Amino acid sequence: SGAGVFAGYLGRDDLTRQVLIELDEDRGLCYRTGDYGRLNVTTEQLECVGRRDNQVKLRGQRIELGEIEACILSSDTSISNCVVIKVVHASSDYLVACVQRQSDNNDEHLLALLRSHCESHLASFMVPSLFTLLDRLPLTSSGKVDRCQLPMPDFSSLLRNNTMNCICMPCSNAERTIACMWTEILYLNDNNDEIDIHTSFFVLGGNSMKLMKLYYQYSVHFKIDLVSLPIARLFYTATIAEHAKLIEQVDVQKSQVSEWKPLHLSSDA
Repeated sequence: SGAGVFAGYLGRDDLTRQVLIELDEDRGLCYRTGDYGRLNVTTEQLECVGRRDNQVKLRGQRIELGEIEACILSSDTSISNCVVIKVVHASSDYLVACVQRQSDNNDEHLLALLRSHCESHLASFMVPSLFTLLDRLPLTSSGKVDRCQLPMPDFSSLLRNNTMNCICMPCSNAERTIACMWTEILYLNDNNDEIDIHTSFFVLGGNSMKLMKLYYQYSVHFKIDLVSLPIARLFYTATIAEHAKLIEQVDVQKSQVSEWKPLHLSSDA
C-alpha cells in the first residue's frame, strides 16, 4: 500500500479488480502481490515461501508463465498443450517451453515457427531459450501436468542458431574476439563450446549484469565509449554478428574524424 501502488491496468478493469483491494480508509488501495508468506516467530520477519500463480523472476523481470503458454498455444493448430518452466543451468536462468504436438512430421519447421511467433508477440525477455517438442506431456494422477517429470532440456542446442542445425562460425577478427569474450562471461569455455554468431546473448543465459561486464571488455579492447556506442544498443542487437557490426561502424566513424590541428593567428605588423 502507499504512494507506490499503481492506478490500475489500462483498459483491463477485470485485472485491476483482481489485484487492487481497499482494506480500510487509512491505507487506501492495496496491491495483491501473489506471494505466499509466513511469519517467523523467532526472528519476527516475514518470509516469502512461494507464489499462488506461475509467475517467476528472470533477469530482473517478473514474468507470467501463463502468458507465454497462451502465446505458444495460439501459434499453430498442431499444438495441443504446453508448459513453460524456469530452469537453472551453469549458474544462469533459462525459460524452457515443453510443447505437446500432434505429429512429429516436421519438427524443424515447427520449432522455427514457435520461436518466430513468440518473438513477434512477446517481449524479448519472455521468449523461451529452448523449445522441447513432446508427443505427450507427463501428467499427475489428477490429470495436471507433472512439472517434476518433464525431460531435461538439451542446452547444447543453444550454441547454434535456433532455426538451423549448423553453427555459423565467426569470420572476422572482431567476431572471433567477441566470441572469446562471450565464452568467458557465459562460462561456456569449460566445454570448448562454439557459439553461433546469430544466437542471442540472452538466449545463451546472458543478463543485464553480464552485458555490462561484456560492454566493459568491449570498451577496453576496442577503445569504445558511451558516446560512440551506447550500451543500450547492445540490448537490442544482441548477437555476435550484430555486436561486431556495431563495433566496426564505430571504427569507421573514428577514421573519418579529421585530425585536430591548432589554429594559428597572426597579425600584420
